[in-house]
Amino acid sequence: MSQPKDVLLASAEQLQQAAATVPPGREREWAARVAGAMAGVGRALRKHGTPGLFEQVDLERPSLAHQAAELSQEHRELLARAEALEAEARAAAGAEPPASPDFGLLRQRVQQFAAALSEHRQDENGLVIESVTTDLGAAD
Repeated sequence: MSQPKDVLLASAEQLQQAAATVPPGREREWAARVAGAMAGVGRALRKHGTPGLFEQVDLERPSLAHQAAELSQEHRELLARAEALEAEARAAAGAEPPASPDFGLLRQRVQQFAAALSEHRQDENGLVIESVTTDLGAAD
């Protein structure tokens, strides 16, 4: 039996691949790929953030409830950043000469976003593991 696919992880990996390098002379095509990948991340974040995200977390424990609230807020902020970066990449992809978007800066922002998204996922997983581990320890 196969594991359910982590859509957020898959879209984050696609984003990292798309943002890896900006081929000289093909910057607008690169920006279009990044915009598509950012759109995928946005869809995954919306799906990932549906109610029940922390259903395995014991929200009766104040420290865990506080962490869950912080992660939920961070999740909304990541979604807003994803949408802004998608728009920025689409604008860069459609820019007509002589406009010259700063593709290096865009790549840097996308990479920073990808790192923040990875850290966020690790924090979410850590919270769930902490809650489950604590529950198992309490059951002993």
